[in-house]
Amino acid sequence: MASRQNIDGKVGTSESPINNGLFEDVHDIFQQEIDICLLSLKEQGSKRNNADDRDTYQAELNNETNQVNEASEHGLLTVLVVGAGPAGLCMANLLKTYNQHFHVIDAKTDFDNRSKATGVHRNTLKLFDKLDFIEAITQESIELNANSIYSEGQLLKKTVFPQGATNNDKNICIRQQSLERILADNVSIDRGKRLIAFQQNDTHVTATVEETSTKKRQEFQAQYLIACDGATSMVRKELGISFDGETTIGWSFCFDAKATSHSEMNHSEMTMHMNNGYRLVVVPIPINGDSYRFYGNITKQWHDDHINQDGTPKNPSKAHEHLASFVLERSPIVIDSNSITGLSFYHTASRIASKMRDKRVFLIGDAAHIFFPAGGYGLNTAIEDAFALAWRLAMTKTSLFKDALLQTFNEERLKNAQQIKDDSTQKKKDAASLQGQPSASETENETQIYKKSARLENILPIDICESIKSNTRSLAQDRIRISRSAVQEEGISAETGANDLGSDVDQNDWF
Repeated sequence: MASRQNIDGKVGTSESPINNGLFEDVHDIFQQEIDICLLSLKEQGSKRNNADDRDTYQAELNNETNQVNEASEHGLLTVLVVGAGPAGLCMANLLKTYNQHFHVIDAKTDFDNRSKATGVHRNTLKLFDKLDFIEAITQESIELNANSIYSEGQLLKKTVFPQGATNNDKNICIRQQSLERILADNVSIDRGKRLIAFQQNDTHVTATVEETSTKKRQEFQAQYLIACDGATSMVRKELGISFDGETTIGWSFCFDAKATSHSEMNHSEMTMHMNNGYRLVVVPIPINGDSYRFYGNITKQWHDDHINQDGTPKNPSKAHEHLASFVLERSPIVIDSNSITGLSFYHTASRIASKMRDKRVFLIGDAAHIFFPAGGYGLNTAIEDAFALAWRLAMTKTSLFKDALLQTFNEERLKNAQQIKDDSTQKKKDAASLQGQPSASETENETQIYKKSARLENILPIDICESIKSNTRSLAQDRIRISRSAVQEEGISAETGANDLGSDVDQNDWF
């Protein structure tokens, strides 16, 4: 019996109910889109990176913004993106690449300079490479090669992050605000606008947006709304989508500071320190060579005594001195308390939305899932969400797929989120279990959970291969029905016509 290559890369037999001819047709449809996108990316990247063309490029962006504003008042957007964090900005760049008619709003009037995420995984960099951002990201980042875990001052374990040979194949540290500025350089953002209400029907979403300063309201209509509005997502709450999981009771802090004494520190490695039930995570950031981002936990009492309800310190100088002392108590690192910037406080949590799609509304990034910090998955998963949804939205204009293709996004990404939630929770438990153990100086390679698509050279065709497996049955049914209709008009038997679809299609498997 002849063997052949299945679409999932496994060798099957001619009895397998997969239509190779069907897949080749589908692949051809998407290959045309891929070629157009790659050409568009090359042209955009050349303009953005060429100083001589920069003024012209910015003028083109402004003109696009004006056109979008006019169209939003008189026509229908393809997509309204709510939120301009990494997920929303990445989505905007992808929608632009796919020549979609979109608009981005964000309640903030400027970039958020609080200390947030830093880690970008090598597989995520490969995704950014598709948008031609590697050069800019490389200039604003440093390689992150390892993580060493200490308990009571003793090295327990060192985890090595494997690095590739090229700039798009590295595990790196980059400040989230730097990444957001890079992504925003290619798209327009309607800032100071917040979503206050929306409703949807079978054809579109109607959104009411309010200007934060003047309270002036504006109405947008779009075929789809994508919520990138964070862990406290207004969209998710309005839809009544549950967000099950757990949130820690205690408070955590995050800030940037200069280390004045760090003889044992390596500016390409992160460290985790555990001492008397407290933790401190230290991550290098690409400023000078002596700047780091510090994450740690504090008591509720300290937070209540020193921090206002809006998250600002009651006495900044005193709070900064206390934080510097916390760092020294938990590690051998001395920091300059006057250099502390970007201070924020938060509860760590691990939660997943019950669904990431409700008809014409989608949730991505923190609006759909948040994870414990262990593994650094949050930002990276948000970028994957954007890529996984963008090409599906672009392909909905191909009538072959429509709604079924969009539904695979919900199924695929929820499954992926659950895997990452499990992995980050386990990493958190593993790190906690090391405290109090005798020094072992164990070294191991890092393992991370990813969608297969993020590791491959051509994301779109392979991602389609993965998703199309769940749709192959209905697609083959459509092809057979079309074939039967055509051959009956020609006076040929339906059975003979269906056989033309390929010898590897067993009709009984489909009906």
